[in-house]
Amino acid sequence: MHGPIKVLGALLVTAAFLIAATPQTLALAPAKAPAWQVNDYWKYEGNFLFTNMTVTLNVTGKGDISIDTATYHVYTLEFYIKATLGLLTYTMSGKEYYDQADYSLIKIETTTVEKNQVKNTVITYDPPQRQVNFPLEVGKEWNDNINVTNVQTIGGVQTTTKTSEANTYNVEGTDSIITPGGAMECFRIVATNKTGASTNYYYSDQVGQFVKLDIIPALTNNYVTLADFAYTPPHQGSSPSSSGNTLKILVVVLVLIIVIIILVAVVASRKRTVMVMQQHPIQPVLVATPIAQPPLAPALSGMIEDVFLVYRDGRLIHHDARRLKPEVDQDVLGGMLTAIQDFVGRSFPSSDGTVGAVKEIRYANNRILIEKGQFLYMAVVTDFPDITALQARMLALVKLMETRCVNVLQNWDGNIETVAEAKRLSRLMLTEDPIPVL
Repeated sequence: MHGPIKVLGALLVTAAFLIAATPQTLALAPAKAPAWQVNDYWKYEGNFLFTNMTVTLNVTGKGDISIDTATYHVYTLEFYIKATLGLLTYTMSGKEYYDQADYSLIKIETTTVEKNQVKNTVITYDPPQRQVNFPLEVGKEWNDNINVTNVQTIGGVQTTTKTSEANTYNVEGTDSIITPGGAMECFRIVATNKTGASTNYYYSDQVGQFVKLDIIPALTNNYVTLADFAYTPPHQGSSPSSSGNTLKILVVVLVLIIVIIILVAVVASRKRTVMVMQQHPIQPVLVATPIAQPPLAPALSGMIEDVFLVYRDGRLIHHDARRLKPEVDQDVLGGMLTAIQDFVGRSFPSSDGTVGAVKEIRYANNRILIEKGQFLYMAVVTDFPDITALQARMLALVKLMETRCVNVLQNWDGNIETVAEAKRLSRLMLTEDPIPVL
């Protein structure tokens, strides 16, 4: 009898260990739509890599808005975001509008300051974006296919960009999230875009909003968590519908305030499968033009992993890499590079009082070199020990591109075909070909 008893005991101990080690799915009742009221309030705090973040949301009104030929009855939420990186602080404010009928996200308005000019951004979604589909329950899935219109106005100049998004949402389970106010039971929703990148966010009936947001789940120390709130859950019997959340607004804000950090994290974490540059120097070409020929490339081993060519307002013209990285949102990276260039330039003027520019950012063994022209700039990710020749080559290419494409770049409308020559020239950074003459 002792043999079977010992075996049974061992099985019970093993089962207990497996149960304790396996994430548990809590039995939560299906979550109904929130019933937002004016003055409802949520505050979030957290970190995104090296940046400390504070986000506040307030329901400030209900009313009607018109977009094209459609009229929507909406909730208006005002937001304020503050991000701190060392001594640097960046803030953003704005509004977002949710349909009262199904809580889908219709429109976002943001205001920032760039180069001492006010920048207004208006983003609209057609159809409105359904980020949360109520009633929520484990296993529920839905898709979201929308057209996005982004209108930016700086100094009276308006730029319109249109893109499309396709997202899949899955309520994968439930989790207990620890907040300053105690543990909260939440539904875990995983949103996956068309490139395969995912974001996790956690919704609670108790607060009528998300409790935690993981922008890049694979990275640690990159989340915001509910710190305080003022919300009264609806009475039993409230009609079920679908609810919006602040996932989109945080992603948009991170484009502007986290800036280079996502790029740095991607570069530092991926496997180094890039090619090693050749040891012999780049041969100079004598030119009889205003463009100065850069010096020889250093006779040292090094790698150029990425080359970004970005328009002055943050739109990405071209991105070259040693290997394809489909998980990287290139428009986001371009916007982040521009934001840090402008922000640091305003924060640290030169000794004569003029605005400076970021020339280099370091992370671990990597350097992000930036050379800026009048209409565009180039950013190169490398681990070259000696960057003098690379910087000179970058500057020469930027000047050449602006000289050849000056008529297009003065008021670029976003048509990539009109800057094909600039794209072609930017690829020279990944080669040893000489810089051509005009």
